[in-house]
Amino acid sequence: MALQRLVTILAVAALGVTVNASPCKPHSSATLSSTISLGSTTALQETASSTITAGVDSTITETAVSTGTTDVFETTITETATDTAPIDTTANVEPTTTADDVTTFLTSAVAIEETTSAEPTTTTAVVQPPVCVETQVLVNPSFDENSNASPWALGAGATVSQVNPHSDPNFIYNTVTQARKSSTISQTFDGVTGFTYRLEYYFNMQTAINGRGFSCVVTPSINDRQLPRSVTLTDSGPYGFRYYQTYFDLESNGPTTLAFTVECSGSFNTIIIGLDDVALTKVCFRTE
Repeated sequence: MALQRLVTILAVAALGVTVNASPCKPHSSATLSSTISLGSTTALQETASSTITAGVDSTITETAVSTGTTDVFETTITETATDTAPIDTTANVEPTTTADDVTTFLTSAVAIEETTSAEPTTTTAVVQPPVCVETQVLVNPSFDENSNASPWALGAGATVSQVNPHSDPNFIYNTVTQARKSSTISQTFDGVTGFTYRLEYYFNMQTAINGRGFSCVVTPSINDRQLPRSVTLTDSGPYGFRYYQTYFDLESNGPTTLAFTVECSGSFNTIIIGLDDVALTKVCFRTE
């Protein structure tokens, strides 16, 4: 009898399950089957399957079978329940993924891949030409800063004069004779390649003594490279100051010497050629 009570207690304990309410199924029924085997070794094995929502009316049927030393009890419990538990109206919304979302994701992934795998950009610096600012490169170009024309170097027959200059106060007298038919002046400056230079000066025939059938020219040069020479002065003209202009480029950097050489030929005793207002300008463009 005590064994029967123990089985009953165990069966009732197996009924301790949780009731779940569902808004779609307010009424439910459940069947509980329990098989309990009790052996002489006091090992207890229980197999239960249940679907229970509530307990209201219960019917218990017990069957005892004795097999030697092992007692087997089979208990069947049938319960009918009416669910009165409150309905949980809290909705759990699962996230959804649409085909558009997948397309957007794939498109974004491709865009990221394309951006990431882009070839590196190589920037090539363009070498700019030297900045050009028009600059007068000669010192004392008009011979007016002192009485000896420094830093000009005056050769034989070249002197500073104030008699009838092109611009006051000074200019250069280049005196040639039958014994010395040329006269030279020069100045050295720091030459820079990559630029164009413009050379300008004024010259005239001041005096011709006993001159008949003679001619004189002024020839500028850069480091012994002759530039185009002036127009020819003769005993028949032209008279007065003449303007000269030419352009050239330097062949190398460094010290560069500009020289003017006055030469006369023919029949004369003494000839004086005036030279004034020399300008050597580094320019940005050339105007012929």
